[in-house]
This record gives sequence, C-alpha cells and structure tokens, in this order.
Amino acid sequence: MKKITCLLLLGAVVLTACNTLSITNETDVATEITDVTTEITSAATTTAITHASEITVENAPAEEDFNGNIITLNENGTIEINEGGTHIVSGATANGRIVFNTSEDILIVLNGVDIISPLLPAIEFIGTGNATIEIADNTTNNLTDIKVKKKERVNENAVIHSNSSVVITGAGTLNITGESRSTVYAENDIIVQNGTLNLDSDYEGIACDGELIINGGRLNITAKDDALNAENNLVINDGYIYAVTKGDGIDSNGDLTINGGELYVFAALKKNGGLDISDGDVYGNFYMNGGIVVATGGNNPIPVDGSSTQGYSWIEPPRELDKKEVVTVQVIAGNGDEVVSFTAPKGFELLFVSLPQLERGGHALELVLDRG
Repeated sequence: MKKITCLLLLGAVVLTACNTLSITNETDVATEITDVTTEITSAATTTAITHASEITVENAPAEEDFNGNIITLNENGTIEINEGGTHIVSGATANGRIVFNTSEDILIVLNGVDIISPLLPAIEFIGTGNATIEIADNTTNNLTDIKVKKKERVNENAVIHSNSSVVITGAGTLNITGESRSTVYAENDIIVQNGTLNLDSDYEGIACDGELIINGGRLNITAKDDALNAENNLVINDGYIYAVTKGDGIDSNGDLTINGGELYVFAALKKNGGLDISDGDVYGNFYMNGGIVVATGGNNPIPVDGSSTQGYSWIEPPRELDKKEVVTVQVIAGNGDEVVSFTAPKGFELLFVSLPQLERGGHALELVLDRG
C-alpha cells in the first residue's frame, strides 16, 4: 500500500522550512520539496498540492482496512489522479477538488471527507473509465460547491460529475450541497446500490444521460428542479426516497419502472408532476410493479402500463390547496379502512398512490386532509 502524507511545517521552525512537504511511501523513503505549489508523481498518482496541511479525521475506519492508494486532502489544493485502481480519500479542503483522468476503472473510498470546491466540480471523472464511489462505513462525508454565474451553470459543473458511468455504494453518509447545478451528474449510467445520500441541489438531485437505477440506499433530496432525472430509462428496485422539489419529482425521458422501495415525492404544481415519463410530446412507459409510492404534484397523470403487477390510484384533493400549505393526508379505501397516511410538506393538485395491498389495476380511493 502506498501512502502520500502532506505536511505543512509550522511553529518554531526556520522560515525556509515553512513550505516543506514530506512524502513517505511504504519503503520509508522520504523526499523534501520546498516549493509552495508542487506536482508529485508516483506510480499510482499525479498529485498537485497547494499550501498542504495534514488533517486528521476522527471516527473513520483505519486506512489499513482498505487496499489502495491513500490520499490526505489539503487545506488549499487540487488532487489529480491519472491511474485507475482504489483510492482512499480522507481529510478536508476549503478550496480544492479531486480530479480523476484515466481510461481505467476507479474505486474512490470516501473515508471522512469534507470538500468545499470553488473550482467546480468537487469530484470529477473526466476520463473514460467507470467510477465506483464507496462511502465508508461509519463515516460522514460532505461535498459542497459555490454559486457561480448563471451562464456557468452547466451539467458538467455538478458537485460530482463523470464523463462515464458511476456506481454509488457503501454504508456511510454522503451530504452534497449543489449551489450551482446538480449534486450528481453522469454522461452515462448511474447506479445507487446503498448508502445515505442527503442532497440539496440548485438544479437536479441525481441526473444522467443514460439509465438511472436505484437498487437501495436512503435518499433525501431537495431540488430546485427534478429530484431524479434520466435521459434514458429510470428503474427503482429498492431503497428509501424522500424528495421535495420545485420541478418534477421522478423524471424519466424513457421508461419508468418501480419494482420496490419506499418513495415519498413532493413535486411542484402546474406543469410538474411527482412522476413524469415525457420528453416533450414523446412519452415512455410506466411500469408499477411493487413498493410503497406516494407522489404529489400538478394535475398531470401519466398512464400506467397494463402489464404492471401492483395496483395504484390517482386522486385529486377534496379542496384546493395552497402551494405552501402543509397537510396531513389519509388515503381511505371504499370500506373506510386507511390505506396509507403521510404529511405533505406543500400543497398538491394530484396524488399518486401505489401499495402492495392494492390488487393489480386502478383503484378509486378517497383523501381526508388535515392541516399539518
């Protein structure tokens, strides 16, 4: 295992030592470098470091638990990595980012990371290799960008951006704040396996130009546009999703398939919907096969494919709701039994409900509202 540790010598040392970096590998060979900004090249990484400072992260798994290159973030610096393999990242930077530029596949382990990046994105994969982001168990990781001019707010400036496909996995927590664009964007596919993702986006939560597949995890999303957006198909197999948006909730420009999981999605009114399968005047197919789904938004129902295996209902509220009105909602079956209840954080014009206890096909259900 190779370890790169960056130290800024402080305190009662001579001035000529103030910008010294100590780089130690597994053979304990040390190199002294006195430039303030230095490029360090090893067999595994090329690292650009500015005003480096080692930062210790508490309660993170030991580096020995992983097999790969160890990267300690700088207070003010950018790290560029030009080879694939496993890279374990910890520490913090208030003015930097991590860039992967390789045709090889990459596994990056977030092992207690705090990045504020004015140089969008915070983590970027600009090569053709696919990327897996593992959120280390028992760690909390924070990624944040800064607000830029509107003309600079393009998809490529997401907090996490990939030219290829991305898999997100791990049992830790990843908090992402996107001040300028989406929190996660890939130009190919995105697969979420597990992990806790808390996403606060100036645009879309998770978006991709390929397929978006949710196999698990816990996603809490606040977005000024869509929570989830796929240019191709969008598939939800499992996981928990809670989303509040100012656009659509779950938006697929291809097909939308929900096979399981637990979803509570609260979208905007008017032309927006909790669930959307339209790309202009072209509609995909919506397959409702399992899980608990509660989705609100504008009065824009979408057709449910006849081959779907789980029942559903589109329901209008019994009275007009203000867009900022918080209401407690009970969904009642024809026999008077409660089907599901929840609190809607804002008003809606149409509700979609699908639950395992609903037999295949459409159902006529009623709503009982109470101010939250």
